Amino acid sequence: MMKSHHNKCNSQRGGALIIFVLVLVLAGSATLFSLIDGSDVKIERDKITALALSEAKAALIGRAVSDVNHPGSLPCPDGNNDGIADPFGVGNLCPSNIGRLPWKSLGISTLIDGAGESLWYAISQNYRDHISAEPINSTALGGLVVDGVADQIAIVFAPGQPLNAQVARPSNSVGDYLEAENADGDMDFNKQQSLVQNDQLITIGRAELASIVSQRILREIRGDDTQGMQQYFNNEGAYPYADGNADGNADVGVYAGTPSYQAGLYSLSFNAVTKSMLLDNGWFSLLDYSVSATQDSAVLSINGKNLSVGP
Repeated sequence: MMKSHHNKCNSQRGGALIIFVLVLVLAGSATLFSLIDGSDVKIERDKITALALSEAKAALIGRAVSDVNHPGSLPCPDGNNDGIADPFGVGNLCPSNIGRLPWKSLGISTLIDGAGESLWYAISQNYRDHISAEPINSTALGGLVVDGVADQIAIVFAPGQPLNAQVARPSNSVGDYLEAENADGDMDFNKQQSLVQNDQLITIGRAELASIVSQRILREIRGDDTQGMQQYFNNEGAYPYADGNADGNADVGVYAGTPSYQAGLYSLSFNAVTKSMLLDNGWFSLLDYSVSATQDSAVLSINGKNLSVGP
């Protein structure tokens, strides 16, 4: 009888040991998966997010630089998640300065972050693509602020996984996707992540955009066989004098000033679209133009960018 009782105790101890080992294995597995989720999985999600943000930024800059009438301008955000920039509303403003990225209007595929969420986008209203925003040029201050850094023109957000209070997804409400300063409706934003904010973002600052747009402007002044400096040189065998008094006409004997554009004697000429774009947005006054004494070479400069022509 004592032997049977002893065997029973051993059996119970063996069962308890198996359960204990099983608990340890399960706990270890949970820890392992937690570590994987906190490292490898998170790293992969962050890579996807970083790539999406970079692609969105590149698309916005490309669109800004190539705009026919307002180089540097950007589309309104998408307020109803159809991929299309919202039409202008009251006062010819974007209905909201923040919404989803208008990927269809940008001519790209939809972009999602590592959590599978569509990207959001904020714009400084004075860079909207509308005639009432003119002049749109490199002197127009960006109206957005990120972590105290002002002069931002646009921000792209990756909302990430929903936090505890964000239970209404899918929706078109910014508060269901972005948090804290990024969802309070003002022009100040925050990229510092915390327990109550997991947004990731990328910015387009004025200096950054101006540097790229300025190169477009230089190319427009240089022109081709139909307009600008190249046309003038082809016809005259020399580059024109500079405009010394900002009236649009080249002034004989003036070698440094701004480019001419009035198409009169000795002056550059441009087609109607190009001339309107440059004049309406105030680009001519921001350019420096100098021509050599022999008028066989010239230099254009703007925002630290230079373009030289001639031997």
